[in-house]
Amino acid sequence: IVGGKLTTHRSLAERVVNAVFALHEASPTRTLPLPGGDGPREVTAPLWWRHGSRVGLLREAMRQSPELALPLCPHRSFLKVELAHALLHDGAVTFADAMLRRLVHSCGPCRDRSCLRAAHALFVQFRQWPVDDDCERTIDGLLAELRVLNGDFELR
Repeated sequence: IVGGKLTTHRSLAERVVNAVFALHEASPTRTLPLPGGDGPREVTAPLWWRHGSRVGLLREAMRQSPELALPLCPHRSFLKVELAHALLHDGAVTFADAMLRRLVHSCGPCRDRSCLRAAHALFVQFRQWPVDDDCERTIDGLLAELRVLNGDFELR
């Protein structure tokens, strides 16, 4: 399934699974909250808006490693801990996946090469798979993917 809204993804997935496997019962996940969707609401905390009730995992990581509480770059609101979390807990494998699909910003990832180099160094530190070793080639790949996604339209 491609597209749709977060509020309908589960019902669409349930219909597809039922059709593929000729099932007729409701999905056992129908009433479960999305990851981070349970627990108390902290509407004044930016990290809570991005991670929901899983914010405690990020706060614990920052408590253990205070340098992770620093901004990932000066041009976006993400913290270093968010990239580490994407790699350790959200299944991000490649640099592009982490930057494009885990640290989602309305303007996309920062395109400043010095910021991307710093993010890549952190990526290498926390990645779980030996991929995207070559920093410049990896950044070039990310920027090429952004050009495909955005065409000539570039947000700063």
